[in-house]
Amino acid sequence: MSTLPSRTSVIVVAALLAAPASGLAQAPAGGPRFAPAFAALDVGRAVKVERPTGTTLGRYAGLAADTLAITSDDGAPVAIPLADVTAAWRRDARTGKGALIGGIAGLVAGGIVGGVLASEHCSGSINCGAREWVGIPALTALGGAAVMAGIGALVGTAVHTWTPLAP
Repeated sequence: MSTLPSRTSVIVVAALLAAPASGLAQAPAGGPRFAPAFAALDVGRAVKVERPTGTTLGRYAGLAADTLAITSDDGAPVAIPLADVTAAWRRDARTGKGALIGGIAGLVAGGIVGGVLASEHCSGSINCGAREWVGIPALTALGGAAVMAGIGALVGTAVHTWTPLAP
């Protein structure tokens, strides 16, 4: 008689190991899994909380034991049991992305304008060297990047998106 496991027993053991262990150390279905994400938020941050009774919008006011405190848009306090929370989001501005897009656009536009200016300034002149041909476009490109990055940051501040709070 062989002491090696049979092929059937190996397959059964592999299937059991691969299958999820229902009920063993899984996160609860509801809100307690959101507690660390809420605890990391700054008070006053805009949040959106989904629960079986509907969606609540407001400002994060704090977290106490198993209850989430939100201040609604009209200033009324709202207490939400964490167990009722099915999904949650925080509102983020796109300031950095706006600055990046504006800066790149300003760099390109400033370089083109600088090239045109250098061409006009130096056309037919024997006194223009590399300093003028490179310096003028470089300075206008950097200036355009700085100005447009600032404008892009202002626009990005006004653009908001909802970022899920990952449990």
